Amino acid sequence: MLKRLLFLVLLCSSTLYAAEFEGCYLIKDDIASAVTGETEERTSYMHVTRVAEDYFIEGTLFGANFHVCSIGSTSEDVAGPLKMTREGDVLVYRESDEEYDFSCELSVSRKGNMLVFKDEGGQCSGGVFFCGARIGLNGIEIPKVDGECPTENQ
Repeated sequence: MLKRLLFLVLLCSSTLYAAEFEGCYLIKDDIASAVTGETEERTSYMHVTRVAEDYFIEGTLFGANFHVCSIGSTSEDVAGPLKMTREGDVLVYRESDEEYDFSCELSVSRKGNMLVFKDEGGQCSGGVFFCGARIGLNGIEIPKVDGECPTENQ
C-alpha cells in the first residue's frame, strides 16, 4: 500500500512539475518616447507551450523609447516559436558558430509566478533575436497571468 501511495505522489508531482512553465506571461508598461516625451501603454508578453518533452516560447518585449525584442515567430532568424530544452528547473536555448566565434545561451527559469530570462553578455539578444538597443533579455522578469496571450503587438 505504501509503495502505491509513493508511486501516486511521484506521478502527480512530475505532472505538476512538467506544467509549471506553460502559459502566458504578460506585463503592461507605459513606454516613453525619448524624442517627444509622450507615453503609450504597451504589452510585453511571452507565451510558453509544451509538446511532449519540448518547450516552445514566443513573444515580444517593449523597452525604453519603444525598442522591441522579439522571440519566436517574429524574430528575424527564427521561424515559429523558439524550441527550448528543459534542463532541471530551467529551459535552455543554445546556438553557436565556430566560424564566427559566436555562442549564445538563453535560459528561462521560474521565480514564484515570474518568468526570468538570463542572457549574460547579451549574445542571444544581439546575435539571434531582434532586440533594439534599449531592450535585451538578460534580467527580464514577467509575471504569469490567467488567460490568453495577445495575438499581435498592442
